[in-house]
Amino acid sequence: MEAKLSASTSPPIGVVHAVGLPHNWRNITKTLKQSIQVLRLSLRPPIEMTHPSRNITVRCPGWRCPTPTELAKTHCLKNSVRCVLCFGRNNNTVSGSCELNLSLLSSPLFPPFPPVCTEVQGIPTFVLIDENGNTITTDGRKAISSDPTGVDFPWKPPTLEEALGDEFIKNDGTVVTRASLAGKKLALYFSAHWCGPCRGFTPELVKMYNSMKASGRDDFEFIFCSSDRDENAFKEYHSEMPWLALPFANRKGKDALSARFKVQGIPTLVTIDENGFTIATDARGRAGGDPEGKEFPWAPKPVNDLSNGPGQINEIPSLCLMMEKCPASKQSEYEAMLLPLAESVFAAKATPDADPSMLFFTAKTDGGIGSQLRTMTNMGTCEADKPQLVLLDLGAGGKYYTFPSSDVTKESIANFVSFYQAGSLEAQQMSR
Repeated sequence: MEAKLSASTSPPIGVVHAVGLPHNWRNITKTLKQSIQVLRLSLRPPIEMTHPSRNITVRCPGWRCPTPTELAKTHCLKNSVRCVLCFGRNNNTVSGSCELNLSLLSSPLFPPFPPVCTEVQGIPTFVLIDENGNTITTDGRKAISSDPTGVDFPWKPPTLEEALGDEFIKNDGTVVTRASLAGKKLALYFSAHWCGPCRGFTPELVKMYNSMKASGRDDFEFIFCSSDRDENAFKEYHSEMPWLALPFANRKGKDALSARFKVQGIPTLVTIDENGFTIATDARGRAGGDPEGKEFPWAPKPVNDLSNGPGQINEIPSLCLMMEKCPASKQSEYEAMLLPLAESVFAAKATPDADPSMLFFTAKTDGGIGSQLRTMTNMGTCEADKPQLVLLDLGAGGKYYTFPSSDVTKESIANFVSFYQAGSLEAQQMSR
């Protein structure tokens, strides 16, 4: 009788994406066995597996890929986790390694998997999924490395409140409770003394903070989240800051905050409203252009200029209006054409801290990010009084789209986006 997995009674699932057996799989399973210790493997000769309903045959020289039924039966961590192998395909060919097409995940043997399982950017990747098919964490590999004994299994990311903790410290060592921050907007400052750009940005941020406090405002607080290498460096750097800090000992909380807000580099400035909703994860650029903090908490605008930073342009499809050599009056007119569409996209967000389905940018001056985009999209140099539109989808492998219309109007902008959403435009590949 064929074994089936019941979502109602099943323990969490570990989805392991790997390629190039036996080497890569041996490495990650070694780590898993060290962590949870009861993983059973079923990889043995001979050489071929066929999945009839998918018309897929996988040849594995010297190794045999387990069938879905075998996976269901044998890749188990008793009362703890099931491991499902998802072997990637190299350009749809088998190249001497054990491979299994990700489409097998739709087999009735397995509960439904969230889309993240088919959006793996690198391997090996270890994704944890709960008994209802909801993602627990996409960064199980890092969790295993930082928790080799599995104490925190299944590594469910903490809530914002859990990551922040109940206590913060002032630069004189005084302890402040989280209760004192009730009703305040927060700015989390990810920084470190060893970071050159941080040392350049911190003094400007200090001036702004002091100016905001001097104005009589008491509806905000900043919190330093340190990436310093030791507590002495943390204390020395914190002594230059007039705001609170996450205790250096709370490394787990700091790492959880970095993961929650996808902090890739420092300095990074994240703002949060009084209810715990994320306002901005890339507030550094806007804060740098607001020396008195009058626009705090620097909420993303429907249309942003690239001179203030790229925001989430690498993750979210972005429509860019390039008009570096248009007169200022014309730039205002063109931006006004873009604004209604941008506002409608922002208004459609499911929750206040959800990402919009598309971002909207302008490029009004030569140089910087705008020039880089022109080079990478082969747009050529900017011509006088000639705006151009380009739609970037960098998260889809560096793709971009152009629109044949030579005129930028409210209608042509809307049509460009509509054609993109309908899949009617030909994707082009950005150059490096």
